[in-house]
Amino acid sequence: MVRASKRTAGPLPKNERLLLHVVGGACLAIGLLLPAMIMPRSLTGYLRTQDEVSVEAKIEALDLVAGRKQRSIQIRYSYHYLGKDYEYSGTEVALFGKREDFYSRLRYAYRTERSIRVWIDPEEPSFSVIERDWHWPTMITGFGFCGGFSVMGGTLIRFARRGLRRS
Repeated sequence: MVRASKRTAGPLPKNERLLLHVVGGACLAIGLLLPAMIMPRSLTGYLRTQDEVSVEAKIEALDLVAGRKQRSIQIRYSYHYLGKDYEYSGTEVALFGKREDFYSRLRYAYRTERSIRVWIDPEEPSFSVIERDWHWPTMITGFGFCGGFSVMGGTLIRFARRGLRRS
């Protein structure tokens, strides 16, 4: 015969409550601060180019640089807008991440000396980006990851504040 165990609730020890607060706070901080640190550049760039003003640009140099974690596209291109010449040099080519197939398209344009289309901020034409398309998988993954951390952190803090243990 199996006996049903009697459930009792008792307070959590102080050190366990502190641990739950610390871990929950860290998870909540990751969930709330990570989007604030990563996404503003992409979202700001998207909003700056929302007028969809684009010009043709000539690629001057292109390289795929291998980093510790991932490869990045190093590019230098020049373009003309409203009577002025502008030049961009750097690694920011796509607002929502860098994809390998994107590099192959750029390499083809560079080798064949074809121009590419860049999107600019008409109020500050020195700001330009090659790829400005909204990338839903990146957004969904990022917000899902951050939302999961936020919920987990909030739940741990809630349990720490209640301070009850079921045994």
